[in-house]
Amino acid sequence: MEAVLGVTGGSGGLRQLGRCIDTKHESVHAKTVQCQALTLLSAAALYSAEGHEQVLDSLDALKKTRRRMHRFGWLVEACNHEPMDDQDGGAGEVDDGDFDLDRTKTGIRRRQPGVAGAIDPDRAQHRVKGVEMVSCCLILINAIIGFPDSLVDRVKLRSEFIRLSLLDVLQQLHREKHVDVVRQVDVFEKEMQADNEEIAELSQEEQKRLQIGRA
Repeated sequence: MEAVLGVTGGSGGLRQLGRCIDTKHESVHAKTVQCQALTLLSAAALYSAEGHEQVLDSLDALKKTRRRMHRFGWLVEACNHEPMDDQDGGAGEVDDGDFDLDRTKTGIRRRQPGVAGAIDPDRAQHRVKGVEMVSCCLILINAIIGFPDSLVDRVKLRSEFIRLSLLDVLQQLHREKHVDVVRQVDVFEKEMQADNEEIAELSQEEQKRLQIGRA
């Protein structure tokens, strides 16, 4: 991990990994590379304060490179990309009224679903990789929020994701049957609950300062 953090000096190595996670390619190979990059970024974010800072820097750089509105937008978008189960055997249609999010709120561009009835010979493999992608994204989200010792820092980072309607996405993911995904959703919710309980123990003045910091 030290080699990854130190490559090309500064946060250059992690910036290269950051470019790998946000790609227009939809192939199984591309998703495999994305998952590997997400896993390394998660490890770096949990490795040290320097690693955590470099991961945030790589996402800031990615936002500028891809001209996105939010540095965490891609992570939320990836979790909201497509349904992971095809229980009715259809072409993966989604009830957009229940699953899609308002772009005016999130600033996220959701890819359009494929043509109904189209047959993809690699569809099952794509679904498996899609589940893995969501799980890896959630692991990174939890690593970014959970690493700081400071309650203020954790609340600030979590608030960024919440403003992107991540809670709506997590509510939908909670209905999925995939153990790894549900486990990461549980981790997010339990850590948020723990922080909320810690906030409740603060004085009104401390809570007020915390609210100002979250703005």
